[in-house]
Amino acid sequence: MRKLWTVVALILNVVLFGSAANPAKDFVYKLNDAGDGVVITGYIGKKGGKVVIPEKIEGMPVVRFECGPLDGWSEGLMYFSKDIIKRNKKNGTYRPPITEVVFPDTMTEIAGKNGVFESCESLRSVTLPKKVRYMSGLFSNNNPKLTKIKMPEEAQVIGASMFSGCVNLTSIVLPRGLETIGEYAFSGCKSLKSIVIPKGTVRIEDGAFQYCESATSLKLPDSIEYIGSYAFRGCGALAKVDILAKQIEYGGYSTPSAFEGCLKLGLSEQKKIKASGYTGDFKGLFGVL
Repeated sequence: MRKLWTVVALILNVVLFGSAANPAKDFVYKLNDAGDGVVITGYIGKKGGKVVIPEKIEGMPVVRFECGPLDGWSEGLMYFSKDIIKRNKKNGTYRPPITEVVFPDTMTEIAGKNGVFESCESLRSVTLPKKVRYMSGLFSNNNPKLTKIKMPEEAQVIGASMFSGCVNLTSIVLPRGLETIGEYAFSGCKSLKSIVIPKGTVRIEDGAFQYCESATSLKLPDSIEYIGSYAFRGCGALAKVDILAKQIEYGGYSTPSAFEGCLKLGLSEQKKIKASGYTGDFKGLFGVL
């Protein structure tokens, strides 16, 4: 009878509070520098499918994620070969692909390195922490099933290569508290239809939205102060730009290049951009307008 009530309690907990977290033994972790929280540095669990990072490990809150593509998350080459899969199943080292990752709301920093989920072809959902302030480097090519992500409202910095190469990401609502969009943050997100930068955002770094080939419109608030080199390079479908900022500093190695290769911008749209301080051109790499 006691076992029955334990099972019932577990089921109710999952229903009311979401999926049960993976056990601590599934993760590599360490103490943070302040000595008051846990940093996740790797995944060693044999469970694929949905992975839920716990809010606490050894009684301490999980506050930071610090992993790279070789730290157990990426499918890598092991899933491209049937022979390797067969061998790993036989020796007990096979792990099914990860399809979903849930970050805990205790986490305030996601410091991914070089595309943590690179080549995770089965990944279809990522739940980010509600109060994360800084995040970077989670994606880098080959996430074909990832089509949408809900952004946490308190995020202040979307760091380098956060969503780089998410080729099927069709839309994203940037958080209202956003201040900086890092280098190559959305580079190669070729299915994004529009780019709306929220009021309060100050900086857009180098290559942040380069090669977002399907984006037809761009809205920049009056808070924007700096746009880096190649920020919107190769956005070949971009035809409409709304700029509320009167003066913007544009980065460039010799001349500004933020809108290089934006071949569908008409003269009136080019005039708006030039009026904000842009002195570069809109031609492609070989001078084709």
